[in-house]
Amino acid sequence: MATNRSLHIFSSVSLEYVDSLLPENPLQEPFKNAWGYMLDNYTKFQIATRGSLIVHEAIYFLFSLPGFLFQFIPYMKKYKIQKTSPVPSPDRPEKKRNYFALLPTPAASANLTEY
Repeated sequence: MATNRSLHIFSSVSLEYVDSLLPENPLQEPFKNAWGYMLDNYTKFQIATRGSLIVHEAIYFLFSLPGFLFQFIPYMKKYKIQKTSPVPSPDRPEKKRNYFALLPTPAASANLTEY
């Protein structure tokens, strides 16, 4: 038990020391204000639903980015599976359906993941 207490004290002291060496974060106040505004004006359900949809889409596009970029590198064309497939356009209806298909999932699971 004594080792856990000393480890906790050591970690908090070292964290305060490192924090004192770092410069002030200029984005801290705007993010704090935005976070407070969000908590004051939206319900937990709205935050969870919209937030999980935004996180899902960001991860989806982040993981799709290498494949999108590789299609423009001439050396990588030999690894392409469908040689005749057209480059996808952003106004395709299949892409727009992605948002409508995914929106019910975080909306339904918001209550399950709250606690």
